[in-house]
Amino acid sequence: MRDIATKESNVGDVLHADAFNSIMEELENTVISTGISLDPNIGPDTDLNMLGKTAAIYSGARKLFYDSSVSGDDFTLEEMTGYTTIEMPTAYNDGMTVIFKTNRANTGAVTIDLGGLGAKDAQFTDGSALTSGLLEIDTYYLFVFNETDDRFEYLEGIEFATDAEAAAATLENVAISPSQLTIFEMPGIIKSSTSTIRTGYLPTYGQEVSRTTYANLFEAIGIRFGAGDGSTTFNLPYISNDFNSYADLNASLEDWRGIWSNPVNSDVFICSDSEQNVYKLTGGTGSWVDQSAPAEAWEGVAVNSNTSDVYIISNNLYKQVGGTGSWVDQSAGLASQNAISVNSINDDVYIVGASTIYKQTGGTGSFVEQGSPAVTWSGVSISDSTGDVWVISFTGVIYKQTAGTGSWVLQTAPSLSWDGISADQSSEDVYAVGNGAIYKSIRGENDFLLQSYPVPAFSTSTTDIRIGADGDIYVCGTGQLVEKAVMINHLIKT
Repeated sequence: MRDIATKESNVGDVLHADAFNSIMEELENTVISTGISLDPNIGPDTDLNMLGKTAAIYSGARKLFYDSSVSGDDFTLEEMTGYTTIEMPTAYNDGMTVIFKTNRANTGAVTIDLGGLGAKDAQFTDGSALTSGLLEIDTYYLFVFNETDDRFEYLEGIEFATDAEAAAATLENVAISPSQLTIFEMPGIIKSSTSTIRTGYLPTYGQEVSRTTYANLFEAIGIRFGAGDGSTTFNLPYISNDFNSYADLNASLEDWRGIWSNPVNSDVFICSDSEQNVYKLTGGTGSWVDQSAPAEAWEGVAVNSNTSDVYIISNNLYKQVGGTGSWVDQSAGLASQNAISVNSINDDVYIVGASTIYKQTGGTGSFVEQGSPAVTWSGVSISDSTGDVWVISFTGVIYKQTAGTGSWVLQTAPSLSWDGISADQSSEDVYAVGNGAIYKSIRGENDFLLQSYPVPAFSTSTTDIRIGADGDIYVCGTGQLVEKAVMINHLIKT
C-alpha cells in the first residue's frame, strides 16, 4: 500500500480509479484472510461490519498460540487453529504478550520459540528459571516479552474449571471454556397463577431443597443461589411474584376491619367494626355468608389452617372451634385489642392492642405479655415455618421477634400509619399495608420496599392485608373495600 497523498498518478486532489480500486482490493484481501466471505456480486450488502470483525480477529489472533512441539522444555508456538491465514509476528517486540496452551508439563527451565523467531528463555520476572511442573498439561499460560533482558517473563497460568466446578460456581480466579457456558443456562422457568405445583416443577422462593431428590436441578444450578445446609441441600433462586390482575370480591354494605385467607382451603373471612359481624367466602368464590358472630365492633380475624379454628378480636376474643358451631369467649380479662394472628404449626395465638402484645402458647391457657415497645399496635402476623412474629403500629414502626422469642427488633421501613401485615407462608415474604400502599420485605430479611400493584380500589381506606394460598394478596378497608390482587408465581423445572 502506498501513501495516497504522494502517489504519482494523483492530479491535485483527484485520485485515479485504479489507485482507489487498489485500496479497496487490499481491504478485501484483509477481510478474506480471516476466513470471512465477501457478499455476492449482486444484491444488497448483508454485513456492513466486516472490517470491524477483521480488526477484532487480527488483534486477538496474534496473541493466541498452541504448543506444536512434542517433548522437552523447549516450547514451539504456532497459531491457533482457524487463524492460519493471519500473518505471524516477524520479530520479538518489547511488551509482546502471548497466550498458549501446553500439551505437556515442564520438567525444568523453559524456552519459547514463537513461530520460528528463535528460542527465548521463559523465566520468572526476577530472572530465575521456571520450576519443574509449573506448566501443567492442557493449560493456558500468559507470557510477556522483555526486550531489555531478551526473554519471556511468566505472568500467570490460566486455570480452567472442570464442568462440575463451573456448575458449582464456587471457585475464584478460574476461567471457563465456551463449551461450559451452557452450564449457566437457567433451567426452564414457567409462570403459574394457581397454588397447584405442576409435576416436575418447584416454586422459586429461594428455599432449600434436597440435593439427592433434585439431583438434575442441583447439577444444573449448583449452589449459585445458596449452599443450603452445605451438604445435603441447596437453595433455589428467588423470583418475586408478578402482578397479573385484580378482582373485586363484592363484599358490599360494610366497612371492613380485618381479613384472613385460609391457605389450605382458600376460605376468606372478613370482619366489620361498624356493622359488628363476620362473613365467610367459602373457597374464595361465591357469596359471602354471615357467620352469626356476637354483635361487637370486630377489629381482626384469624384462622388456624391446621385445626380450622376461627378467631375474632375486639374488646373481647372469641373462637369458633373447627370453623363451625357457636363462638366461645376466650377473653380472660383482655380488652381493647386491634389485631390477631395464629401459628398453624404450633397453634400459638398472638393479639396486639394499646401498647401490648400477648401470646397464648399452643392455643390454650393464659395470654402472656411479650414485653414489646410501648406503642399502639395495629397489626400482627406470624411465619408458620420460622416462628418469626411481626408487629406494626399506627405510629409508623414495624418490629420483628425472631422465632417468637427474645427482643423485638425495629425493621427498616417507611414511617407510615401501618394498618395491616401478613407473612406469606410459602415464600416467607412479609407484606405490610399503610396509607393505601403495599410494601414487601423479601423473605422477611430485607427492607420493606414499595410494591407497584395497580389495584384500582387501593386507597387510604385500606385497613388490613392477607396473603392467600396462591400468593394472591387480599385487602379490605372502609367503603366496602375487599379486593384480591391475583399474582403470578414462578416455577423452576426439576
